[in-house]
Formats: sequence, structure tokens, C-alpha cells
Amino acid sequence: MTPPPRRRWSVVAQAAAALTLAAWRVQAPTWHPFWKDALFLVALYWLFCLAFLHTRAWAPVTALLMAALGAIYLQGQMPHMLAVVDLLP
Repeated sequence: MTPPPRRRWSVVAQAAAALTLAAWRVQAPTWHPFWKDALFLVALYWLFCLAFLHTRAWAPVTALLMAALGAIYLQGQMPHMLAVVDLLP
């Protein structure tokens, strides 16, 4: 079944935005690999949601993304948190 023209335009615009975001994060000069970049992971998830709208893998992929984003956040914030509560040596 083909989506209506307005829906199709929305999907194309969202895919273009997600691809642009992912491409920008890959080419941007950063000090960490792009696969550790939260914006890059969210852009890939956005593309996954557009491509596989009705799939059983949606829940595990969402859980995996949330775990990865949580790990990225903790990796960046843990030293600051430990410094605030004065637990750093």
C-alpha cells in the first residue's frame, strides 16, 4: 500500500533531515569516534523508525539505543558527579 502524497513527502523530508544530521556528525571534527556520538545514534534511530515502521524489533532497538545513550551520558558526566560529591582522589 502506497502512503498518501502528503505522508510520503513527510517521510522524505524526515529521512533527508536524519541523513543530513548523520552525515554532518560523521564529517565533523571531534575528539571521539562518531559511533559514540549521541546525535549520530539518534539520527540512525530516526532512520530506523522511518524504514521499519511496523516491526517487532522496535522495542529491542529502542532499549539498545536508550542503554547506549545512558552509557554515553554516564561516561561524560561521571567524573563531574564524583567531583561534586567529593569522591575523587
